[in-house]
This record gives sequence, C-alpha cells and structure tokens, in this order.
Amino acid sequence: MAAPTSTLPNDSLQSLVGSWWTEDADKPKLCRGRLIWAFVPYVDQEPRTLTLEGRVSPDDHHHGVFKIDPLRMSQQRTAPKVPIAALPLNDDEILTIYRAKRRPALVLGGESTPAVDKALTQGMSKWQTAPTVVVAPYYGIPQSSTRGGFNQQFIDRVRLAEYPEYVWDSLPIVSKARESILMLNQVQPIGRHYNSHELTKFRLTDDALDCIDDWVEWLLTATLDSESVLTMFRQGAGAL
Repeated sequence: MAAPTSTLPNDSLQSLVGSWWTEDADKPKLCRGRLIWAFVPYVDQEPRTLTLEGRVSPDDHHHGVFKIDPLRMSQQRTAPKVPIAALPLNDDEILTIYRAKRRPALVLGGESTPAVDKALTQGMSKWQTAPTVVVAPYYGIPQSSTRGGFNQQFIDRVRLAEYPEYVWDSLPIVSKARESILMLNQVQPIGRHYNSHELTKFRLTDDALDCIDDWVEWLLTATLDSESVLTMFRQGAGAL
C-alpha cells in the first residue's frame, strides 16, 4: 500500500523514483527502511559533562550536587572521591550530558543481527551485547518559534543531491514539519528495546531503500555507482 504523500517537487530524487514510502497494512515490524520515532541527541560543537561536587548530605548515597562543565579531551578525568550509589563511575569514566528531542529516524540496519549465545556472555556487562539498530535522524525544515529551520538556498541544493551527508525528503507522517532532511552524518545506534523507539506504519519501498544504500556508500567511500539512480538524478540535476 503506497503511503500518502504531498506533491513532490520535480527537482527531487523522490519524484524520479516515484514510489518512495509504503504503508504496512499489518502490524509494522522493525526492519531496514522503517520510519520510527526516537529521542535523538543534538550533536553540539562542544560536548558537556556532568561533574559531581559532593553529596547532599554525608549519608545520602542517592542525591548529589552537580555542575555542568565543557568536556575537553585534554583534561584529565578521575572518578569522584565522594561517589553516590545511583551513578557509579570507574576511574576512566565520565558523565556526559546532551539535549535530545523526539524525532523521526530511519532504520539503516542491525535489526536482524543474531542474538549472542548467553553462554558466551557470562561475566560480561549487559551493555556489551545489548541488541541495537543503526538509525539516521530527520530534522524538520520549516522554521517555527522553537526551531531555526534551514536556509532555503541550502535546502534547494540538498534537494539536488549535492551533498553526501544530507538527503531531502517529505515524510508521510502527520506533522507540521513534513518536509525534512535526513542527516546521514549523524548515524547512531539505538536500542532494540521497545522503550528506545516507537514504530510507525511507514517504510521505504525497495527502490527507495536502494537509493539510500547508494547514498550511504557515497558518504562512507566518496564513490558512487555510475549506473545508480542517484547518479542519474545528479547528472540530470547538474550536480555532476
């Protein structure tokens, strides 16, 4: 079942492919090309760390006084001398802090990797074999009172596929920010646990997913298949 979409601009790859999003009639499953919702951290120019300054009271192991500092690679970090049980840290660990926002994201892979045999994980921390999927977030294009949006000239060039890290798209979900940019330069893992994401009923068609695969390869290797639809589109759009 084809997903409902707004009229696509003629100068977009989506209009060339034709059928870009499809809607599942049955219960959606986590799969490559699935459109999901997830809390995605902002990638700030300068990361921040949460530093424990002390306990609220000497006998309180669950409350502490913290401050937010810039995180610098050159700065030596050690575990706090007065730790609290709620946030244990080893000598080589820190607490980082990020703003995050609930955003649409595209599943690129990892949904079908086999589970590790439990016999092989004895003595290991759970996070070491926690199942994940790799996703890329979408950022809404239109400006609003809470979002700066994107420069229109920049959007026009993204839609012509000039950059390997940005993909223009029109999402089939009910949202004021339907027109969006897929940020392939912010690919990241999220947990497969149902508390880590929310499925939508929409996924990319096979042809659309092939285009995204070509786009990811372009970003990672700086090369493009000369026979790919993405290459043909870029040639027609004058990006090559």
